[in-house]
Amino acid sequence: MDAGERQLSGERARPPNALAIQFNISTQAGREALDLYLKTRFPPLGAAKIVGVMNLAGEGDYDRYQMPFLGTSAYSDRGWQKETKDEQGVTKEFGGEQVHQQDPTWLAELTGDRELYSSAQLISQQIRGKEQYTAIINIKSESGDYNREQFGKIFMGAKTSGPVTQSGAWTLSAEIDKKVVHELERVSTKFKDAKNRDDKQRILSDVFRNAGAGMAGGLVRSGGRFMLAWDLELKGDPNFPGPAGREKLAMQREELAKKLKTPEAAAQVVRETQEVLNRLYARRKNVKDREKYTDLPNELRDQQVALIDRHMYEFNQVRSNALMAAGKRDPNESIEAIRARIKRPKAYDRLEPEKREMARLQDKVADQDAAINEIRQKIEIALQAVRRARLQDNIPEKYRKHYVPSRMALREADAFHNQQAELSSKVEKLRAQAFSAADPQAQTEAWRQLEAAVSSRYRLLTLEIDKIKDAGAELVPITKPESRLPKYDDFWGPIEDLADEEPEDYVPAPVSMALEEPKKPKRGRRR
Repeated sequence: MDAGERQLSGERARPPNALAIQFNISTQAGREALDLYLKTRFPPLGAAKIVGVMNLAGEGDYDRYQMPFLGTSAYSDRGWQKETKDEQGVTKEFGGEQVHQQDPTWLAELTGDRELYSSAQLISQQIRGKEQYTAIINIKSESGDYNREQFGKIFMGAKTSGPVTQSGAWTLSAEIDKKVVHELERVSTKFKDAKNRDDKQRILSDVFRNAGAGMAGGLVRSGGRFMLAWDLELKGDPNFPGPAGREKLAMQREELAKKLKTPEAAAQVVRETQEVLNRLYARRKNVKDREKYTDLPNELRDQQVALIDRHMYEFNQVRSNALMAAGKRDPNESIEAIRARIKRPKAYDRLEPEKREMARLQDKVADQDAAINEIRQKIEIALQAVRRARLQDNIPEKYRKHYVPSRMALREADAFHNQQAELSSKVEKLRAQAFSAADPQAQTEAWRQLEAAVSSRYRLLTLEIDKIKDAGAELVPITKPESRLPKYDDFWGPIEDLADEEPEDYVPAPVSMALEEPKKPKRGRRR
């Protein structure tokens, strides 16, 4: 083909319908029908059932440039639509794709040309009436600069300078929020003549054929899960395992959580979660190292670090629960039985003297762990109740002074929360030491420190909920009664009863602050 020659193809001829046929080979008629089908490829008239039909159509443009002795460069775009009917229902798929490929000759490689390949796909589906949108980007070349250029179409601020080498074959995939697609359909004139969802998804594919990777990046960026949206796979590299790696970790976490329902397996779950965490720590270190994978944009690298952090947080939760279960003297014993034993002064006398203190400490830690879980649930409910309460439109002047104390109480509650959260990592380290210590004295000392730490954490949580209750008491006179929802009666009931007993001219301790809303403090992850 001469240099610069262009091929245009309209709608391609529809292939014959693809059929999925089910044969019952447990019967003679079914076996004979299968033999006949394999010989003739004609659908049998009997002894078999058609369980699926697929229709496929497509169109595309193709530009191919060939330079004598230098090789070829091709640019193409295509669109397709596929409809599958089976026993579960109807699935429709509309796709748009852009592709660039360069294949230099050995002579061109001597002058610096390299093999280049990139593709961008947007797949829109209706799976039994449910919408789903997926972007898939492939980048594979012998040039790190080319990889950077292609990544730069997707990510703002992609690194464009400094030494770079290609890392291999990259595949990015992400689910696109359908709300983002619907907003595009609403504001773009290209969709004004669309009559139904089929038309809209067909138009979306056509638009993508012209826009490619840049449009994929914009659609994904507009979604609410952007920082965790992209699954990134680097072929053959365990640090970037793609969607299969994410799914594998999710399945591992589910299996470990299921195994933990058998209390005797707690110690094994601790060991297995630690093995997973060790691999994630190593993976995170490699991905975060900017001296490695130099063709990777910093924005995408940071997203992958955030994704690994999410995995680590989830496995740490499982490990923490396993450590708590493994720390109980009897994994099958109820917390009520443990608390009853703590109240009996002589309950530990039957143990050997050197084991009594550790047994008592184990029970106290189990008691405090349960108490912490109980009070954290109450705190979450209390915070929800307070956040749902709405101020009156016109607060009576004599009650306006309640506003500032309520905000101050919430800020103090937040301070107590942050203090107890800071103890979290210390508690987990002490749990691990208590679990793994081989020396009896070292183990007892670890349990002693652990008991002190969990007791401190519980005390801080108690102070936190007390401050939230203080805020609730200040809010009762200045919030709309209907905004103190019935589902939070356990929180509001005692506070409202107390407020009813106070004289009408009751005022809290005087404050000198002006009546204005303080800046909302930064709140970290509640743990």
